Amino acid sequence: MITWYLKSNKIFDSTTATTFAGIIQITDERITAIYHDSEVSLPANAHLIDYGEQLVLPGFIDAHQHIYLSALVYAQILHYVSGVTPATVAQKVAQVPKYQGWKLALGFYASDFPNQQTPTSADLDRLDAITPTMVIAGDAHSVWLNTAAMATLNLPQLVASNYGGRAVQDDQGYTGFFEEGIAIAIIAQILTQICPPTTRLYLAYAHHLNTMGITGVADLALSGSAPDDLIYPTVYQQLTKTSTVRTSIYPAMRPDITRVTQISQLFAHEDRIQFGGVKQFYDGVTSTQTAYLKAPYPDSTKHGGPLLPDKLLHELILTANQHGWPIRVHTIGDEAVWQTLTAFAQANQKFPLPNDYVNSLEHLELIDRLDLGLIGATKAILSVQPSHALIGYDTLDLEVGPERVKNIFLFKDFIEAGATLAFGTDSPIVIDNTPLETLFYATTRRTLANKPQDAFRPDQALSVATAILAHTKNAAQAIGRHDIGMIALGNLADLVVLDTDILGIPAPDLLNVKVQTTIFNGQRVFTNNK
Repeated sequence: MITWYLKSNKIFDSTTATTFAGIIQITDERITAIYHDSEVSLPANAHLIDYGEQLVLPGFIDAHQHIYLSALVYAQILHYVSGVTPATVAQKVAQVPKYQGWKLALGFYASDFPNQQTPTSADLDRLDAITPTMVIAGDAHSVWLNTAAMATLNLPQLVASNYGGRAVQDDQGYTGFFEEGIAIAIIAQILTQICPPTTRLYLAYAHHLNTMGITGVADLALSGSAPDDLIYPTVYQQLTKTSTVRTSIYPAMRPDITRVTQISQLFAHEDRIQFGGVKQFYDGVTSTQTAYLKAPYPDSTKHGGPLLPDKLLHELILTANQHGWPIRVHTIGDEAVWQTLTAFAQANQKFPLPNDYVNSLEHLELIDRLDLGLIGATKAILSVQPSHALIGYDTLDLEVGPERVKNIFLFKDFIEAGATLAFGTDSPIVIDNTPLETLFYATTRRTLANKPQDAFRPDQALSVATAILAHTKNAAQAIGRHDIGMIALGNLADLVVLDTDILGIPAPDLLNVKVQTTIFNGQRVFTNNK
């Protein structure tokens, strides 16, 4: 056994959300004692690291990521592009370096284009009609291909498979723009052929997360209906002894539960890689008017709509909970939120989950205030992404209407209604968003420009202590872990040391704080030597 001691005058207590001066005893991978300074008398030869006034927290946990895509972005295989017209995005895509004969990019939003026009293959072909090119939307709910890329696919077969979503067509055939389920099927098919998921890819990304102070993460399915949900258990089987990030995986929940059952059994006795539960998509996003609303979008008769029938969603939730599996449901629009909360309440009555496991709503952007009371009643975790509130916040009133925009990203109101918030990033929807930036977004409601005028609903800002809990203790609960997220006796020694006590500084100064050390499984896996 290897025992060492970590000392600091600023150790975070998750129960009181305050700090204390003390020493943490770590033996092998666990916390085996916690002392206040006045209580401790260490052995003469004790290995002690004193962090002085630097803040010691539980390791940050990102409750919502898509690891395969995020790893491809980190490996610079997927390149970020953006623009306000299809032509400007296409020009940037033309500069993207080729990988295995393809150009691969991510980041555009069709809602940013004039009149929310959908881009076409012709927009890309004008600059390069030879190289197959795929551009994934910033929200990953749609994909844009050039003609050469479409030629590699059997599109009639994909469309006929009824994965959900839309393949936009005109008089000439497919335009190159695809949404929702069919988009995910296309993305998965192209990417896994060009760059299959590997342990090397995942380990490199895990070490990158360590530099941000992240020691735990959830990898959520990116498809509810397409056969490839971008969750790859065969890769994770090879990471059970080597990963430096504890990962809970959430494959897609389908009527046929054979695959999910096998995955749950594969990781039943692992502590680095675990089966956390299941995932399903209920609606889309407001930017493409696919989020499911109670009333029509502005200047439209569209309400959005469910990506699967309401009855089927309720059945999947009940089936998951019957097997003891928490289910995480993508819900953006107010109708989707209401339907899901109602289904959770029914499941709680019929098949209550064991061992304090909970279902969760992912994103929960728009809510009818009349439904706030349902949140606490279901005990569901609200898995939210503070960065999302600042993405295009100045056009949200155009997307959902000036009245409904008052009911979007209501973090403070959620908590007052009895909700438990867990923070994540939805990476790579937001690229390289660090936990400290997430805390900044949540506590200031400002953009990274850090100007008071560049803010969205500052009345919904949270305290720093509340935000820390959402990114540690609550996030651990969201990913089904009860042995991390708090500095507690017997818990796994996953910790982060910050160079500043963030409880003692103004929230806007969070952007100046650095990660000093990340500790995973009782060992330092990152140290900032700058």
